Amino acid sequence: MMQSSTADLAYGVNMRRIVLFGCGGLALEVAEYLAEQEKCFEVCDIVSERMDRFADIAGVLRRNPRPHASVDSVEELAAKEFLVCVGDPVGRHKIFRGLRSKGARFGRIVHPTAWVASSSSVGDGVIVGPFAYIGPRSVVGDNCLLNVRATVGHDVVLGASVVLSPHVDVNGGAKCGDATMLGAGVIVDPRVGIGACSKVSSGSVVKRSFDAGFLLVGNPANGRRMFEVLEGG
Repeated sequence: MMQSSTADLAYGVNMRRIVLFGCGGLALEVAEYLAEQEKCFEVCDIVSERMDRFADIAGVLRRNPRPHASVDSVEELAAKEFLVCVGDPVGRHKIFRGLRSKGARFGRIVHPTAWVASSSSVGDGVIVGPFAYIGPRSVVGDNCLLNVRATVGHDVVLGASVVLSPHVDVNGGAKCGDATMLGAGVIVDPRVGIGACSKVSSGSVVKRSFDAGFLLVGNPANGRRMFEVLEGG
């Protein structure tokens, strides 16, 4: 895991060659972020079995990336950086691990309107959307997705492949395990823990800790174990 800095995350000195894994709505959003920083990033490839939004993405980028049904046909793999553009956290996690096993490298993208504390730590493959906030001494694990206006308070720890939907607030000292999904508008109280592979429904307020694999709903949130927990993290 690398120490974050605005310059490193958003304004690289050399043009970085990006591969988007996924071709849906999230890939379109990420393409917009990258297009705003076109002097820093070149989206050269898209990997997806379905190219649902290819024309839209190409329009945003003003060029046609090379489409691939599989990562195996991506050329010069070692010279490119992947961003996983899949919204489901378990799917993100499996894709990330699969790409890493093939020796793929991962980029990081932070929208210019986001704020990242210099004392925070941001992992590989992280995507941070507009007006998001990452507070002091927080840890954002590999392959996380922080959507519009998501906030990560001081000393928060997010495991790998955590997805924060728009307007999520994870408050100071809270923890979310790998491949956890927080729906739009979720609030996680300070020092609360949510286990890996859990899902919290939109608008819920999590006031106490829960184990892995839970579906949580309501204010205060409650629920039961519903989901399989991935082996090996």
